Amino acid sequence: MSYGTLEVPLAEGGLNNPSLLSRKHAVDLKFLSDLVTGDQAVPWKKWTWMDLKMASSSSRAGTYGGLNPFLQRAYTMPTLLQDRVSQAFTTARLFGLDMTSVAPSLAARQ
Repeated sequence: MSYGTLEVPLAEGGLNNPSLLSRKHAVDLKFLSDLVTGDQAVPWKKWTWMDLKMASSSSRAGTYGGLNPFLQRAYTMPTLLQDRVSQAFTTARLFGLDMTSVAPSLAARQ
């Protein structure tokens, strides 16, 4: 039995058991949702946003730490992020979300 079959709902003949990868993606996206919503004065949110800004630049060859707020794209090096933030950032990129963008990405607008 393939792992994909395990995630299929019971009504369709599967076991309705989400894989660890699906659970990890859900936790990462929940982390990013908590980061974006609510009071931004919370210390962990300030730290996380600063971590993202320090690992990002407006151009690939640019110096890190300087973002142009008028650009809708920033280049972020996940290796420069702390481990938890790097994992969530990589998951967001997998789903087409851009955390460093001023304007919402195409995936977020749909």
